[in-house]
Amino acid sequence: MAIAMALSRMPPPMIGHAIGNGEAAGPGKCYQLEERLMDLERHQVNRVVPAIKQWIREGNSVTSCGLDRVVRRLRSRKRYLQALMAVDWVANEKVIPFGYHETLQRLDLCSRCHHVTRTLLLFRRLPKQWRGEDAYCILLEMYYKRDMLEDAEKTMQELRGIGIKSLQPYHLMLSFYKLRGMEMRFERMVTEIKGSGLALDRSFYTILLAARDSFGGDMVAVEDVLAEMEGRGLKLDAVGCLAVAGIYLRSGLRHKSERVLQRLEKSLKSGEFKYSNSIRRRMLAMFGKLGDRDAVDRIWHSIERSASTTVEDFIFGIEAFGRVGKMDEAEDMYMRVGCNSCNPRLHNAFLAVLVEQGDVIRAVALVERMKGVRCLLSTVTYHLLIKVYLKAGDVSRATLAFESLRSAFGKLEWPRPSSETLAVMLEFFVGTGDVQASERLVKKWMEDGFPLSAAVFHSLVRVYAKGGAGVDNFPGRMLSAGVEPTRETEQLLRQISTFLRENSKKDFP
Repeated sequence: MAIAMALSRMPPPMIGHAIGNGEAAGPGKCYQLEERLMDLERHQVNRVVPAIKQWIREGNSVTSCGLDRVVRRLRSRKRYLQALMAVDWVANEKVIPFGYHETLQRLDLCSRCHHVTRTLLLFRRLPKQWRGEDAYCILLEMYYKRDMLEDAEKTMQELRGIGIKSLQPYHLMLSFYKLRGMEMRFERMVTEIKGSGLALDRSFYTILLAARDSFGGDMVAVEDVLAEMEGRGLKLDAVGCLAVAGIYLRSGLRHKSERVLQRLEKSLKSGEFKYSNSIRRRMLAMFGKLGDRDAVDRIWHSIERSASTTVEDFIFGIEAFGRVGKMDEAEDMYMRVGCNSCNPRLHNAFLAVLVEQGDVIRAVALVERMKGVRCLLSTVTYHLLIKVYLKAGDVSRATLAFESLRSAFGKLEWPRPSSETLAVMLEFFVGTGDVQASERLVKKWMEDGFPLSAAVFHSLVRVYAKGGAGVDNFPGRMLSAGVEPTRETEQLLRQISTFLRENSKKDFP
């Protein structure tokens, strides 16, 4: 995300001796150490250092250029812990001098391995002149990924003190506020950005478009953002086109969404936008949501024809084929790459398909298979299991799964369950108006320190309305829980108050 961009902006290390027997080595020599490390399995972290030691025993040397190539290659495959092991050993053994580039690479890798305390220690040890925007952005992204808003805001305030020179930290904070549903803070930061004198870029407007959608704004607000972009001479890139297509789809404007995706596909074929499997995957997901079978087939075949098909591609493929009702294709993909895998995301992709089908028996069997191959059940696994039980009306088994989730993750700092899981449970009680049962769930969730969101309180408000209880205190209650009321909150409370006033003897629908 932001940090990858920051590191890519840094000048590469000076190339003196590359990797060789004390003399300059060609590119082929450099690649040899990379390939040795890339040949390791993801879990073989303890074999990284022995591989480097063996390389040195063979008469080769490790230099800044070679280390940089190794780290970039491992990072590209998200093998952050292996990269960190390599960098740590080289730093601790003083194999090469560590300059600005190497030190920030180490800080970034440490943050990506969820070592918060150690990352902060490394940050504090940085020379003052190195504690600039790039270093602060590493902290911001770490806090964003771990949902540590208060720490992120303190870090942002420190960064303001030394001067913000780019939109990168703003992008991270805007994304954080959008994720948390904090509309007022988001809008205050937009005002700050527009008054900062920094040149607004496409990434800023892409985040702004997504926020206008997620905060419940109407299409007029979205069209205003598009008009502002046009006025500044900015065109949507491929990511922006996908964001707009998603907004149109969620607003029920399917034809507009299809037109945007069709234009995007033409732009990719003409070379106006660069093709990548990441873009193809997102297009696959969008066409899946639209139910366009032909487009899903077409995009999937283009992915298969690419140089390398990854596990990530299959995850998106399973979900997309499941959405368009091609169960045989979805299951075939799952059986090919996922059924004996230890990657929970692969299992979760097919589990999500079974949940949409309401197939409780097969969903439970899949979870048992995950346990059988010693694949850890993730927060998403529990979320989907709860969802399929509720879909079948089995609240007792959903509650047991909810308690299992608490037991598995309640004492962990990371990962944390999504607030969407609690919202799904509460939505079930909207039908019954069971305020007491809902409050018990919320109390347990808060005791575990799990994240809350506006969506949770919106579901709880509907339970209260259905149960005939008062809802006037909810804005204050949300603020005391660290959740900002949104425009949707105001609309919902107004709708409930009006309904109860005009239909005092009827249940809220």
